[in-house]
Amino acid sequence: MSRPPVLYERDIELQASEVLEAYERLSGSPIGLPVPIERIAHQVLDLPVVWEPLDSLPGKEVVSKYKHAGFGKPAYIALNERLINTSFEQYRGLENTAIAHETGHGIFTPNAVVSVSSISA
Repeated sequence: MSRPPVLYERDIELQASEVLEAYERLSGSPIGLPVPIERIAHQVLDLPVVWEPLDSLPGKEVVSKYKHAGFGKPAYIALNERLINTSFEQYRGLENTAIAHETGHGIFTPNAVVSVSSISA
């Protein structure tokens, strides 16, 4: 099994900037706060967000998961619907944080759904 590549902060920031710039080109306006991460994931990276039940790990709640493409299904981000009335309600911003985190997996995972070169055009 090969080791994942080392990611440096400057590389992450560069790719994040390219994704944000691609969204601004698509939307025709600058990004404001709060950052519309769900729209960015879907419109720029073709990475939809869905709510579905996710199994917990021993002693840990699974908030979200990046689902790889396969068997004719596209990649997507899953948010744990079992936590809608608990964690997502209790922790403001958790939904956007989880989507942003999983979007990073979509960008940086080997054989990911998108490459920076495909969004820079």
